[in-house]
Amino acid sequence: RAVAHAERTGEPLALLTIDLDHFKRINDGHGHLVGDEALIMVAVALSDATRGADLAARLGGDEFVVLLPDCSAADAAIIAGKMQGTLRARWPAARTPLTLSIGAAAMPDDARTAEQLLVASDAALYEAKARGRDQIALASDLGDQPA
Repeated sequence: RAVAHAERTGEPLALLTIDLDHFKRINDGHGHLVGDEALIMVAVALSDATRGADLAARLGGDEFVVLLPDCSAADAAIIAGKMQGTLRARWPAARTPLTLSIGAAAMPDDARTAEQLLVASDAALYEAKARGRDQIALASDLGDQPA
């Protein structure tokens, strides 16, 4: 509904695509119970940073998405930073590192359709990982804007 509304009205809608950095290392090095704890902690960080109208979901494995109605990509990046900060504050780094790479994109600036929004956010995620992980990248910084 949020996507259909944004497509129809042109109001902003942001999408964060989130990946747990080196999650396989956590499962392999510390066991799946610790991996499950890490996933739960990420869910808590996402929940703590989002607003009531936002929707956070696990796509599978170590990837999450957050849909942010009435939110620009720049504002989404601020929310993403809060997610990273919450995770840092709650997860004991001495146990094992747990960080997030996050890509942000928004309609209508970065995409005109839901599919374009997901592609743009995913491309930004890959840029965040290429920059060394534990980063937030904006689709608008990649230069591929919709026609």
